Amino acid sequence: MSSCDNKEKIQTEGGSIFPSIDANKVGISSEKLSFLKDEISSWVETGDLVGGEVLIIKDDYTIFHESFGWFNKKLNKKMEKGAIYHTSSMSKPFSTTLILQLSEKGILSLDDPAQKFISNFPNDSVTIRNLMNHTSGYTGWGPDGVNHENIGQYKNLSDWITSWTSMGPNIPVGVHHYTNYNNAALMLIAEVATGKPAKLLTEENILNPLNLSNTHIYPLNESVNEKIPPLYRWSSVKKAYDKIDNFEALNWPAYAGSFGIFSTAEDYALFMKFWMNRGSYGGHKLLAEESINQAFSNSNPNIVEGDTTKKYGLGWRFTPSKFSNMPLEFNHGGIMRSYAIAFPNENAIVIYSTHSWKRRSHREAFNNLIWQIGLFDLQPSPNHVRVKDNNVKFMKLDDKEAKKYIGTYIGEYADGFSINVKIRYEYGQLVNRIEYSDLSLPDINYLSFVDSTTAHSTIIHNQESIWFNPNNRIRFLEKEGLITGFKVMRNNELEIELLKINDSH
Repeated sequence: MSSCDNKEKIQTEGGSIFPSIDANKVGISSEKLSFLKDEISSWVETGDLVGGEVLIIKDDYTIFHESFGWFNKKLNKKMEKGAIYHTSSMSKPFSTTLILQLSEKGILSLDDPAQKFISNFPNDSVTIRNLMNHTSGYTGWGPDGVNHENIGQYKNLSDWITSWTSMGPNIPVGVHHYTNYNNAALMLIAEVATGKPAKLLTEENILNPLNLSNTHIYPLNESVNEKIPPLYRWSSVKKAYDKIDNFEALNWPAYAGSFGIFSTAEDYALFMKFWMNRGSYGGHKLLAEESINQAFSNSNPNIVEGDTTKKYGLGWRFTPSKFSNMPLEFNHGGIMRSYAIAFPNENAIVIYSTHSWKRRSHREAFNNLIWQIGLFDLQPSPNHVRVKDNNVKFMKLDDKEAKKYIGTYIGEYADGFSINVKIRYEYGQLVNRIEYSDLSLPDINYLSFVDSTTAHSTIIHNQESIWFNPNNRIRFLEKEGLITGFKVMRNNELEIELLKINDSH
């Protein structure tokens, strides 16, 4: 019986879609997962994270599934696995999936002008494809106010999009600019083209065939609302989560495709698995391979966030592969700080679900953590190179040798920005934990030594250093056999010097 057949049997019997297995059996270090759990738990303890859930799937098996913190802190209710989270912008891949399906059925073409379906659309050069990859010329929050605070003024989806559209594109068509307008306009186009509500179309064409029984579309019924943790908003003034919003009080005009999908971590992983399977899952062919190829096409010119290794395709951010039509990884995040990333070559999926809305903090720290602990063998940034391709040999340090480096180090940049670095020995490796004075969550790196005083920040996969940044190295300062601090050298120039203030672990 094939693995697919086994998974179908498990799903039919009501068990997990992705059955659990010991991580070591699929080549992932369980020690790294313990490190991951400890680190995220510390975010809850420090107040950077209210609560959340992490699911990691490798080779169709669950190797890590943990909940953290609070579902409702005021009611002293702990977070449990299986909560339903608002995916926010992670809804966008659902809306583009639907448009690709309608295109395959001949109901519309990706090269149709938006004007064909939206009567007041002012520019006949903007196509459905422009809306899908955020090159329509529309920007920002439109007439709704920041975070759509005034969205309740609209009666329905058509009323909302008409208001946006009347503003007209305000940057050149073809320039990438990410905005909720694009996917909301796609859902109006789907409704006009088919005569059906976008919510019903999504349920009929995606949720039901994939058996996403724990995925729901706004507006929600009362029984679903009870399973959704309230949204906690961070106050940068109070340095704490001080505002709580309940999703049952939402006044959105309709499901808009840009947001409005509520899902469990496991359901969202199954949605990503269908994409990893090139449009198929469980005997259902929801997309043709040509549509998958288009969505992950290297020809898309849209550079994301200034990183030339990243692209925005038709609904997904992704890193192209030179050797395959499938990307090295594809991902999407949401403003609520949840995040999902798939690694096709590694047959792995990572879901980070949360209801803690804090800008530039735990989601970015989680993403960095996944790369730096080396769960999957992928290049983390253009600055990193493979160890095996360079003439470098790293030393093996045991716990006794590592002790002299362990401790707390402090330093300050020329502009007054200070950092606190804690080096500790975790699961057989020296770990460099960098805490910043601006209260952002720490960066985590492994340290690998080329000699007793020189180390690089490295990424370790399967117990071996595989990536490092050759232009960035650490030079430890030693006096009478004791480490007194270290210098960070970037491109052979001093970036910062840190003083060791104690030897505590």
